[in-house]
Amino acid sequence: ILKKYEKYDKPMGKRRESRGGDPYSEEYDNLQAEVDDLHKQAEEIAAEKNRAIVAARNAEIRRAKQTLLTDGIRGIQKLKKKGKNVSQAVLDEREKQIQQLIERIFAVPDGIGGNRRPMKVRCCWQSSGYLNSAWAAHAAWVAYG
Repeated sequence: ILKKYEKYDKPMGKRRESRGGDPYSEEYDNLQAEVDDLHKQAEEIAAEKNRAIVAARNAEIRRAKQTLLTDGIRGIQKLKKKGKNVSQAVLDEREKQIQQLIERIFAVPDGIGGNRRPMKVRCCWQSSGYLNSAWAAHAAWVAYG
């Protein structure tokens, strides 16, 4: 029975072995690995030709990025003050590492942005000065009124 379920116990064994170290560095390494994995997935998506698959995988990347930016960064910010011999210099260095990690997460291409053409909106009443000024006055009144 032990051999059958041995493969499920290995990840827990790694966590137990590394328990004595710095919790910040362990979490930081885990987040770095997840961001690297997202970059690899984005490279694979760039080579994909099927637009439906590209859209679905980009959505997965956006969800993963959002999870990293909320839960991952929040967790690592809580851990930055924990550990032995944490001085102000170490805190400053960790804060810089967190900022670099956030920038790396935002740098992962997810299908949003890039070379999108701006949408041009043309309406029949756009050229009329009276309607434009009336609409602007109404919009200002709604916003501030």
